[in-house]
Amino acid sequence: MLYRTTITQKGQITIPKEIREVLKLKPSSRIVLELKNKEVKIKSASDILEMADKFKPKKKFSALKLRKKMEREYERF
Repeated sequence: MLYRTTITQKGQITIPKEIREVLKLKPSSRIVLELKNKEVKIKSASDILEMADKFKPKKKFSALKLRKKMEREYERF
């Protein structure tokens, strides 16, 4: 199905209701936009750890180990 939307002066778009329902998007939900061959894909991304395998760092790191280290070393406010 195709949907048509408008880009505002601030570069914002409205995601049609049917797409928001399929992706289970609520207000303040996070999404990932993937640009490939001039086509855009929209995916829901509710947590940074869900996106950890999407990016390829130069060195191999475990996102979970890095998060644990960060929580040990940095004070929460």
